[in-house]
Amino acid sequence: NFLFEVFPETEAFRNKLLGLTIKQDKFFIHSIPTALWAFSYMYTQSIILFPKFKLKLNKFLLFLNIFIILAIEILQRDNIKVVPGTFDGADLLLNISAIILAISLYFYIKK
Repeated sequence: NFLFEVFPETEAFRNKLLGLTIKQDKFFIHSIPTALWAFSYMYTQSIILFPKFKLKLNKFLLFLNIFIILAIEILQRDNIKVVPGTFDGADLLLNISAIILAISLYFYIKK
């Protein structure tokens, strides 16, 4: 803000920047933290469960973890409303992407 006050001719540029941040705030502020949580949780679970993935318990736990991550968001839908919060399709999409990325990254690093 100080720079924009010192250089008033950049006011149009400032307004464009503010317009961009307002549009992106909804997506980034509300959806990215959920995706980061899902990624870190699934990556940690991959480290723990994949080395002995042939065990039925490990397979069950991995799929249970994926189910829990997705169910938390789905159960926030207005017609279900079991979990407090607001359902957001972007959160669900980013959670799925984070799960896929975490598992893929685990196998890429293990190569």
